[in-house]
Amino acid sequence: MKRNRTAYSLIEMLVVMSLLSVVLGAIGLIMNTAYRTNQHMQKAIEYREQLDRFATRFRSDVHQAASVAMNDKDGNAARADRLTLTLSNGQTIEYRLGPDRVERFVRRGTKIEHYDTFQITPSPANEWTINRERICPLVSLVMQRASKDRRVVESGGTIYLTAAAGLIHSHVLTVKASEED
Repeated sequence: MKRNRTAYSLIEMLVVMSLLSVVLGAIGLIMNTAYRTNQHMQKAIEYREQLDRFATRFRSDVHQAASVAMNDKDGNAARADRLTLTLSNGQTIEYRLGPDRVERFVRRGTKIEHYDTFQITPSPANEWTINRERICPLVSLVMQRASKDRRVVESGGTIYLTAAAGLIHSHVLTVKASEED
C-alpha cells in the first residue's frame, strides 16, 4: 500500500518553525550589532570632525596672536582653564575649557562678535601651557579624552595641540627687516 503525502506532519512544521526562529534570532542579533557599531563609528567620526575643526581654528588664532595669557575665572594663572589671545587688530579671542565642551569667544572690546562651541569633551586633567623660551611663544593644550562619566581618562586618548604665537607677525617683521637691508 502506497501513501501519497500531500501535507506535512505537525512535528515537521514544529522543526521548521524552530529552525526559522533560530535563524531570525541570529539575523536580529547581527543587525543589532551592526547598528551599534554604526552608531559608535558615527560618534567617532563626529568627534574627529569637531577635533579637526577645533585644532584648525586654534592654530590659526594662536598664529595671529600678538600676545597670549592664561587664567581661570578668578584670574588665577596656576590652574588656567582660559586662554586669552590678543590680536594686533584689537580683537581678543578667549578659549574656555568647559565640563563638556571647549568654547571660543571673539570680542572687540566687551562686545562678543563670534561664538563657537567644540563638543570634544575635555577632562579635568586638561591644561593650557605657554612656553616663552622662544622668539614666538609656544601655546599648547594637552587634552585627555575622558570616559562618559568623565572620571576615568581613556587609554590612548591624549591629544597634544601646539602652535607658535605671533607666527604671522614675526614672519611679516622678518620680511620687512630683510627688505630694508
